[in-house]
Amino acid sequence: MSYKYFFYSSSVKPLLIYCMCYPSRLGETFFFLEETIHHQISSQLDSHILKTAPYDNKIKFVLYMLFVRLKIFCLVKFMSGRGETTFFGTDNQLFSPFFYRKGKFILIEEGEGNHIEGFNINFEPSGLFRKIKDFIIYGGLRKAYGRSPYIDEIILTKKSSASLSYTKGKRVSYINLKELFKSETVSKTVGEIFSFGKLKSELEQCDGMLTVIFSQPLHLDGIMSIKEENFFYQKAVRLSPHDNIIVKPHPRQKKLPETLKKYKSIEGVAPAELLLLLESRISCVITYNSAAVDIFRHNSNVKIITADEVN
Repeated sequence: MSYKYFFYSSSVKPLLIYCMCYPSRLGETFFFLEETIHHQISSQLDSHILKTAPYDNKIKFVLYMLFVRLKIFCLVKFMSGRGETTFFGTDNQLFSPFFYRKGKFILIEEGEGNHIEGFNINFEPSGLFRKIKDFIIYGGLRKAYGRSPYIDEIILTKKSSASLSYTKGKRVSYINLKELFKSETVSKTVGEIFSFGKLKSELEQCDGMLTVIFSQPLHLDGIMSIKEENFFYQKAVRLSPHDNIIVKPHPRQKKLPETLKKYKSIEGVAPAELLLLLESRISCVITYNSAAVDIFRHNSNVKIITADEVN
């Protein structure tokens, strides 16, 4: 089978945006996804999983990257046939430059914070070895966050980002996730792919408003002890104005704190943006410091409680 579109990302938000913007194209798209995308999601798409590079050995890393570059080139060549192809995805990840094609690469936002004026992460290598290594692997193509001349269009979720200086000469499309979710086709498609449909139906049957706790691996990250983590979430639960509490675990969080285990939990593979499907039912979100709550900052009806207020 030949494909007209190719997509690459290591994170779920750009994948969600692509599925929402182009639900009718999913059957014509081949997805290159990293291992960080849960197999529950990747197994529902025509996809190839790019395994993590061996960072612990410099020579092995260079050889592996060159192998992946050749593999991607051959797979795209074989699967695209002779037809025109378009590439979508992120430009700040390890394999991004391997998908650059002049006039045919469309950048999808990974995070709003990556596209504000003045934001800059320098990908220019320092040191002779790193410069040689990057030139061998990427051929000097590694420019991120919309700065590459190979990017033809940028898809953003925030209007203020569209005036950035680096977008000059590129088409910029602004999308509203909340509006897109109003489409029955979109909500059904993403609900199936990201395993959210069943829980959405259950929560819609609950009476009253909802509180969402965005949990984070506070103990795993060395921020708190297990006891302190449980105590933090006990206080968070007490601050909820509602008995109906749902938990959105962090993707790296394999085990919930004891305090939160009795509440309904959204699978970690589901991106936080899916909660916009329930926005009219949510009046409070609580977190330690998760950036995921930013999706509710535009809504004055949703109270946001962070660590400072919990403590």
